[in-house]
Amino acid sequence: MKFRNVRRLGISLCWLISLISLTSCQTDPAKGSNEKWLSQNDSQAVIVGENYYMPDFDQNQIMIWNFSDQSLKNWDFFQDAQMPSGKIRRVTSPDASRLAIWTQNEEENTDIYERNPITVNLWNLKEKRVEKQIMATGSGQMQGQDLYWIKDNQLWHQSVDEDSAEMIADLSAEATDANSMSVEAILEHTVIVSADYSVEESSRTYFKIDRDENTLSSFEAEPGDWGEYYSVAYLIGANEEKLYFQIYGSMKIYYFSTDHEGKNAELIQSTNEGTLIRPQPALSQKGFYTIVTNREIGNFDEPRQCQVIRQNGYDKESVATLKCLEELRCTPVGGWLKIQGYSGDGVNHVFLVQPQTGKMFTVAEAKNEYYQSLEEAAMQGIDQPVAFDNEVREARGSSKDPGASLTHFGTALEIQGNAVMISANGKQIQQLNPETGLIEERYALSRSRYPEGRIVKIQNNGGRLFADISWRKEDRMTSTTLILDSATFEVTAEFNDVGNYTVNQDQMIVAQRSDWSVPEEYWLIHLATQNKVKLFDSASLNPKGNYNFYVSSLAYDETKNCLWLTAGYANESYLYQYSLDDQTLLLRARPDQLNTWNEQSFMLFPTADSQFVLGLWQAEDMVGDNFDIYEFDGNHAELIAKDLPSWGDIHLTENGAFTAEYSQWDWNQPYQDINSASYREYSTIYYRSGEEKEELLQLDSSSVQMAYLPASRKLWLRAREESAEYPQELWITYLYDLDSSELRKVNEESFNIYE
Repeated sequence: MKFRNVRRLGISLCWLISLISLTSCQTDPAKGSNEKWLSQNDSQAVIVGENYYMPDFDQNQIMIWNFSDQSLKNWDFFQDAQMPSGKIRRVTSPDASRLAIWTQNEEENTDIYERNPITVNLWNLKEKRVEKQIMATGSGQMQGQDLYWIKDNQLWHQSVDEDSAEMIADLSAEATDANSMSVEAILEHTVIVSADYSVEESSRTYFKIDRDENTLSSFEAEPGDWGEYYSVAYLIGANEEKLYFQIYGSMKIYYFSTDHEGKNAELIQSTNEGTLIRPQPALSQKGFYTIVTNREIGNFDEPRQCQVIRQNGYDKESVATLKCLEELRCTPVGGWLKIQGYSGDGVNHVFLVQPQTGKMFTVAEAKNEYYQSLEEAAMQGIDQPVAFDNEVREARGSSKDPGASLTHFGTALEIQGNAVMISANGKQIQQLNPETGLIEERYALSRSRYPEGRIVKIQNNGGRLFADISWRKEDRMTSTTLILDSATFEVTAEFNDVGNYTVNQDQMIVAQRSDWSVPEEYWLIHLATQNKVKLFDSASLNPKGNYNFYVSSLAYDETKNCLWLTAGYANESYLYQYSLDDQTLLLRARPDQLNTWNEQSFMLFPTADSQFVLGLWQAEDMVGDNFDIYEFDGNHAELIAKDLPSWGDIHLTENGAFTAEYSQWDWNQPYQDINSASYREYSTIYYRSGEEKEELLQLDSSSVQMAYLPASRKLWLRAREESAEYPQELWITYLYDLDSSELRKVNEESFNIYE
């Protein structure tokens, strides 16, 4: 009874005081979960009072995020400390009144991080000054007021309130050949140190040093018999009872605990190595915190969103929702979960999640310095920039009304009502009657003339069939383009050492180079007479002679009498315009003016009647490699199709595109655990227009080739059979009727890939 009265009195006092001060008796806004964490706390950032402190590696400053007003500001520590500028590596804290700011200058950053000297600056928050500096190394850890680090294979210790350091243990004899050593954990009675070796294969030894007696023992973590492992066991957490490890298996990642000798392993959780985002999880006594995509848990309303989940065995509970990112990491910090990740356009994202309530704060979303510089420089040197649409045009038609075929190149195409196709082994050109299913061989590649030859692509233009061949010429692979009469399939011309070409009726512009030590030459060829006129060479495109610069595609524009080219480097190419009238070269567009994805390139694709479309290839996170397709008039680019898969096949039409999409990268299909007995490789055939996606059928294959045959209103499909054993391949050809939805098998081709 007395307890209840006191409690009422306390509540009443709180209510009365709150009338005077609106901030009194309120909960601490920075209060996190009280659960016991098994994972190590964040070694780079810290919560002190109402502030979260973390390094800004781009600016070499400290970001301060306040829980009360949810504001973010940058603090120039070096300026306030009146120190020469350097690199801020970590922010930790020995107590509620001080920060420990770990810094390095350029002279100290010469070896691997763990060996490099580092200065731990004790910053008094109230007095706003550096009250002490401790010289340590990058191998160090701080726990409370104790700082431990490795120097010259020796373990050193200094309390932040002491003026000198002492050597605790000499590990030189035990770790003679170690590549690097680090302090992994500081417990009440023990310090744990790791030593990494790579003599024949990577290995890791752990040392346990008694803090009271300074005695030393060593051990290696011994996981259970859960599978095959191809990494060492990494210590991710420790307490007075157990050690917690992570180890990579052949198909899974295992999280387990051991005693302090690395023995008696107990499995906590295993995760699929093939998950879409592969996050770094965090462990607590309440569960295993990780991040999954909505697709993985069967939520297709927002399949590209992610969930922070708490998992115990097979039980999963959603904690918070956030955007899917790359390199996601969950780390405990002051009772909160720090979620950090990067998007492929260079934006660093930091979230703080309260794991008990699910409350989440977006702390930072900032493009890093490198990607910001790309964005700022995107328009430099472009006098006549191309205008790009940001939104895809509205959906048109359907699979029943796709419009005219635009794609006139690939593995198969329609000529005079028949499907003309490259054989599965790449050695023949065949013709298929889509009504009867009859297949005829129309051209066979000569083995003696083209050793190890394969036909890789065919293109139809102006009554001619262009066949691109890859074959071995002495000690190197080379390329040849054959021109065949599309009615008789007789070869009428042959061009060797072809890099790229574009066709306009009776003219062909071809890039040729017989020797990689000389520039690529561009020729205008009159196909009827075979007369050649040299236009220019690649030295004008690449005046600095950068060895890895190359032209990836080109297209002739009759209306402007110019050549459009995409050129640059392996994962980044720009759009250029070369005038054939005055031989001037103009840079017209960079992918960075649309977005700064870390890998992106323009590409040109030929379409019907010697026209072309502009494609933008992007390695976009959580979408996978994909193409955006634009109708292009030389000044304006209209977005007609978005996120078309590069893993699969595409056939463009007037109203949209038919696509064959592999299940693992298809966000419209359920996610499958690759280790599951029910796992199935398949591809889905869609008709896509605007934002709409119409599913037509599925084939049990991860690799499907496709072409639209408008005269017969059928899809030509060829799928690789997954059951064939290497080096054999088996491909099955089908015809799919767009009106009746009938799928008809018409052919099988089996071959040895080395023959």
